[in-house]
Amino acid sequence: MKKQHSRMGSEIGKIDGVTPFTGYVREQRRNDIIIPIIGAVESPEDFIEFVAHIDFAQPDDVVILRVNSPGGSLAAIDYLLDALGKCENHIVIEASGVFASAVTLLADYADEIYISDNCEILIHNAVFGEGGKHKDVIDA
Repeated sequence: MKKQHSRMGSEIGKIDGVTPFTGYVREQRRNDIIIPIIGAVESPEDFIEFVAHIDFAQPDDVVILRVNSPGGSLAAIDYLLDALGKCENHIVIEASGVFASAVTLLADYADEIYISDNCEILIHNAVFGEGGKHKDVIDA
């Protein structure tokens, strides 16, 4: 006999006590501060609410950045980076889809980074304006 379970709108069939897939459930924390960064980062205003949550985080709270972004404005992401730099909480990045350009700077502040199997990652080489590319500056 097939017993149906409903979870997040989908049905999971269970036959003779065997679930038809292998998976895991990560421990759920009650005090997670989840910050979704989806799509291009365009304005620091996108992060006002999240920075407020980080500022008032309790010592046991965990900050989780769920990222699927091609990057965007460095000035916009800098607002969030500044808050993360002052944050003493445990910071986790969960990247899927695209993790590129300006948002890759978030990795400097993470205690843990999870990257999905099919995630595209792009990290730019440093450019120093008049000084040239990163290698040129080192060579000089």
